[in-house]
Amino acid sequence: MTTRTTTILVLLMIAGAAIAGLLLWNQLPDQMASHWNVNDEVDGYMSKPWGVFMMPLVTLGMFVLFLVIPNIDPLKANIAQFREAFNLFIVLIVAFMLYPCADARLESWQHQFQDQQARVLGVVRPVPQGRSGG
Repeated sequence: MTTRTTTILVLLMIAGAAIAGLLLWNQLPDQMASHWNVNDEVDGYMSKPWGVFMMPLVTLGMFVLFLVIPNIDPLKANIAQFREAFNLFIVLIVAFMLYPCADARLESWQHQFQDQQARVLGVVRPVPQGRSGG
């Protein structure tokens, strides 16, 4: 995988996470859960802007760092030897970092779709324990 292809894939993933957050903005609470304790109870919150954009911003920062590392490495030839693997590593790390964003947004869309389905069919969907509203 070339560095250009890696850059395009990574920027598309980061933009996708940010756009998904913007599309769901009105459905998200003003305070978003950010930490869970050992009993799986929420014990930390953050504001909506941080909840939506923190992971895409952190991931973008990591990506920039991954692009800079080969340029500041005194042994540039070493990285050049495994550049394709390094590029794949970058894509996988970015996907790993953004998975929670995608998972949460997909879950939200799934519940929204189920709610729309229920309205059309006239069915009331039970609210899972610990979750308020659709």
